[in-house]
Amino acid sequence: YQRNLASLETAARKAKDQALLDSIAGEKQRAIAEIESAGGGQKNKNIVENGDFSKALEGGAPAGWTKAYSWKNVTDAMVVSEGRDKFLRFRRLQSIMQSDLMPDKALPVPTRARYAQVTFRIRVEGLVKGKEYDPWPCVRLAAKDARDENLAKEDTVVKEDTGWKRMSARVALPDGTKHLRVVIGPFGAAGIVDLDDVEVEFK
Repeated sequence: YQRNLASLETAARKAKDQALLDSIAGEKQRAIAEIESAGGGQKNKNIVENGDFSKALEGGAPAGWTKAYSWKNVTDAMVVSEGRDKFLRFRRLQSIMQSDLMPDKALPVPTRARYAQVTFRIRVEGLVKGKEYDPWPCVRLAAKDARDENLAKEDTVVKEDTGWKRMSARVALPDGTKHLRVVIGPFGAAGIVDLDDVEVEFK
């Protein structure tokens, strides 16, 4: 449709038809707004700030991320480097439940988006399974309503040591979903958990 509008615009310029040019410009704006509201615009491609952990605060904590639970501090997470690559590392000697990270800005759900998908890279060493709920390192997507209650969630967990690998998860967005929460970390496990290239897309 955009290509057809572009062809029509070219013809209107040759004919010096200003009224048609104005109409085409308005139609382009309307079409772009429709695409974005349906979850297909550029703004929906990756909405996580500093998901590659290239920016660190003083002390090594990642910029743009905060503790996922207000009552638990995260003291074992910092941005580290290997060569030119920077990534987030949790070095957890023992299980500390609900001491994980999430983006510090709300992730609003675009109108008519039907699901959200996260992709990320993860590496795990010296993994010790937790003894309570959420015993494995995890990236969690949670669809939240206006009261911050869960409407749906999806976890992607790692249950053994692994070198770098790319993983993904997708969660449906039921009616009433207002924002998306993304939580990353060891959850109930111990060990070294490295995470990088966290990207979220609405579709």
